[in-house]
Amino acid sequence: MKKIVVIVSLLSTLFANQAFATTCKAAVSLLTEGTAAPCSGWLFDEDTAKEASNLKLQYPILQEEFNTVKEQVTELKGELADEKAISEDQKQKAKLWQDRAVDITEKYVAVENSRGTRDALFYGAGIVTMLLLIFAESQAQQRR
Repeated sequence: MKKIVVIVSLLSTLFANQAFATTCKAAVSLLTEGTAAPCSGWLFDEDTAKEASNLKLQYPILQEEFNTVKEQVTELKGELADEKAISEDQKQKAKLWQDRAVDITEKYVAVENSRGTRDALFYGAGIVTMLLLIFAESQAQQRR
């Protein structure tokens, strides 16, 4: 990515320069030492000229790659936003399930705690009933 930025910056600097915007109508020709240049501007050595030409040829390809990467970044940002929304929704659902589990557990504990009291009452009622039956039976035998 850094390479693309450097190349794009270099190309924009090279091709935005006023020397390239000249109105010189001379054909491209090889200059030899001592010959006058047909137009004003920059004079490059052969290697630099080839490099500038290659950069000019690579610029549309690099621009397309840059645009593709930019689109991918935009898509990934959208996907990230979607994932955040899904994550938030999952957190809310987990919270609801947790609250429900706590509520059910508290109700179960309350039932278990009241079970001991209820059982004690039933045992007490059973004992009272048995005592009443024994008392009634003894009263019945005394009358006979």
